[in-house]
Amino acid sequence: MSLLCVLLVAVSCAGCMSGGDDDINTTTAAPSTAPDTTAAPTTVAPTTSAPSVTSAPPMVHSECSTGYINFDEGNGRYYPCDSPDDPEEVWSTDILMTEGPVLVDYDRAYLFQSNYGTYEIKCYDVNTGEEYWYIETPFMSLEDVLLKDGNLYMFQFDQPILHCYDAEDGSLLWSSLNVLDLYPEKYDIDLINMSYSNGKILALMLPYDDITDWGGSILCCFNGTNGQLIWDFFTEDDFRTYPAIGNGNAYYTVALNDARYDASGNYAEALVGIDIDNGDYVLNTIKQEYEYNQSDLIFSGGRLYTLVTRMDEAGHDGVPSVFNKYVMCFSTSGNQLWEEKLDGMTWYNLLLGNDKLFISSGSQIICYDVSTHEDLWKLSIEHNLYNAPIITNDKLILFRSDIGATQQVIALDPENGSELWSLDLEGLQISDSATFYENMMLVATNMGYLYCFA
Repeated sequence: MSLLCVLLVAVSCAGCMSGGDDDINTTTAAPSTAPDTTAAPTTVAPTTSAPSVTSAPPMVHSECSTGYINFDEGNGRYYPCDSPDDPEEVWSTDILMTEGPVLVDYDRAYLFQSNYGTYEIKCYDVNTGEEYWYIETPFMSLEDVLLKDGNLYMFQFDQPILHCYDAEDGSLLWSSLNVLDLYPEKYDIDLINMSYSNGKILALMLPYDDITDWGGSILCCFNGTNGQLIWDFFTEDDFRTYPAIGNGNAYYTVALNDARYDASGNYAEALVGIDIDNGDYVLNTIKQEYEYNQSDLIFSGGRLYTLVTRMDEAGHDGVPSVFNKYVMCFSTSGNQLWEEKLDGMTWYNLLLGNDKLFISSGSQIICYDVSTHEDLWKLSIEHNLYNAPIITNDKLILFRSDIGATQQVIALDPENGSELWSLDLEGLQISDSATFYENMMLVATNMGYLYCFA
């Protein structure tokens, strides 16, 4: 993670499509499976554990916790509990460069940071900020970490290996096989994202044929208890989004491979659904008139929500030539249910909670009623929303993380967009928005502090 790097959520226009719903023939290999009795691989990751600072409390899960960067399996960035009404600092501790979100559960907060060439996990008492333990890890893909079932799950950066650490004391429990061993013809394989559902770890990876030639996707499903590979497949199609998980399936938007270009030579894109138990496709439908631009999906209430671009206004000689942007709702069978045009918006963050759908773009926010898709309110703000907002049970949380500006957390009333409070933070840049635990909010700033407010 570069010191001055800001992750912009952008929507690119890949081309144009025409037509309607068509079932497509997949080019994926059949998933490989392993029996449940197979022992997990024993690849060992080097770790250095420090002595515990103090005796830690028992591990008790809270329903109001943050164990995943996008907060909920449906990918809506929704925290279904209350957040602070008039936040005051409970504690803070100075930190270096963070390497992922702060995750919080079991009365503990977990910080992932780089420390001049080493990579560390630190565990704190979420109520006091007292450090319980820390470990050094291999070079991990710490931008994507999971805190589930009393475990911390991380992928190694330089080798595609999933590691599982005990969240109670930081000890290494197991390491998966090296995914390169499944695909020896590949030059390298990098993690794109990692998700969790019902005791399974779903890892999406980008394979390289050589140092500059990459393409296609590898999807692996691991048993979260022992690291055993349950199924995997390779496809030449490009999965590049976080999945929206619901009804036992993982839904993605996908750019299809060269063999399935549309008639004009532009990319075709599709909605796909994967059965998490066995890796089978349950939805694979081309929407040729739309371009999803590999926008993330949200699953909520049995429906899928996403942001799309479409060329649908006549230009020279009546040929469609103007790109318009929309928020759309689909059934899980791929049928479009409704759409709303978005004017003057460039890049997007999409979130959903409490029957409201929020879209942030640059310095603008729009709020829709999910049931009626009525435009409830719009708001222009004075800074860019580089970090995706978060919807809690009672607030919409925004982040001002412009380089060189004062770092701020801002709370809005989700009913009307009015400002409720704001906080000024020290540090170079807010890292990965904020996380929540019961009525507390934790925010980390690079080369600054890990803050806890309540």
